[in-house]
Amino acid sequence: MPKCEEPVMPRAYHRNKGEIRSSMAAGFQGPLKGSRAVDEPLSIRVIGDHTAIVVSRAGILMAGEAQLPVDREVIATWVLVREDGRWLVASYANAPAH
Repeated sequence: MPKCEEPVMPRAYHRNKGEIRSSMAAGFQGPLKGSRAVDEPLSIRVIGDHTAIVVSRAGILMAGEAQLPVDREVIATWVLVREDGRWLVASYANAPAH
């Protein structure tokens, strides 16, 4: 099975949609080709009508992997906002789970 030799997005901070799109496009054309993200919600807290905070156990399954290696599990925090009836990601951060 393929191994991820280094973090997918080490020390990455993207300020806008364009930076996120460029970074993700490069990743999926290179080291992330054939991969998929996995997320297991651990908690969901809705604040008012337009904001939610989701905490999940997450990671990237590389091409050919069926199970996420423990050393690549992260705990992710998502801040979601509802705009025009759709939930959008306002902020995302993660840290190693172990």
